Amino acid sequence: YAARDAWVAAAIIERLQEGNEEVFGADSLMQMDFMQNQTTMKDMDKRVREKKILKDELKALKNNQRDDSSVRSKKQDEERKRELYELMSKLKGDQPPTFPEDVFKLPFYTI
Repeated sequence: YAARDAWVAAAIIERLQEGNEEVFGADSLMQMDFMQNQTTMKDMDKRVREKKILKDELKALKNNQRDDSSVRSKKQDEERKRELYELMSKLKGDQPPTFPEDVFKLPFYTI
């Protein structure tokens, strides 16, 4: 699937570049903030490992909640779950670039 996805992405980029080199050309894309501020592989690996630990704790917490019905425990567990979700949201990967809608309109693109 990865090879297919890469092929599709390459075909889409090729079509975008043919239609609007000023926006989607390699030089233009490389100047974008998105490309200038990519997370390093070292940082990405660290982030993924940290997120895995948090996910494992969250999974264990959910499993324990099924077994323990005390109100006090559930309140503490719910608070910890919120903390875990917040921590995981801070470890999200880089978001893809966005473009204004007008770069996709005619005269650049026709079917």
